[in-house]
Amino acid sequence: MAQPRPREEFESDGDYLKAFWIMSEFGVDAEAYEVFDSFFNGHFTSKCPQTSQEKKHWDGLPAVVTIFRGYNANNPRRWDGFSWTPDQDVAQFFANRRPEEGVGVVVSAEITKDRICAVLLQRGSEVEYIVTDICDEEVKNEKFNN
Repeated sequence: MAQPRPREEFESDGDYLKAFWIMSEFGVDAEAYEVFDSFFNGHFTSKCPQTSQEKKHWDGLPAVVTIFRGYNANNPRRWDGFSWTPDQDVAQFFANRRPEEGVGVVVSAEITKDRICAVLLQRGSEVEYIVTDICDEEVKNEKFNN
């Protein structure tokens, strides 16, 4: 699994963990989720450093936000991962990026903006929201893609 630059090159643990999350496009090991849950958990004032652009993005959100997540139906973590997006097309991309591994699925949820723990804008045009507390009852519109 890829890793960011050495920890010593970052000003804080928060900067290091944020960089680690952003560069790990294929996810982090299951064992690392506990570390990231602690790092991201909370509301927008979590331990994750936010740039001025990320803060401005969050400030501009409506009170209720529709978020999407794309995943592979064979993935045991499925929809309960932390990475969500406001863009259904981005979720569709993640659902279908590895068709050899199985059927892609896109789900959505409506949440209040204060449940977004972090906004990440470092992956080109992709907007990523970190949401750590989605429950079964909130997930809807499960769409299987062939």
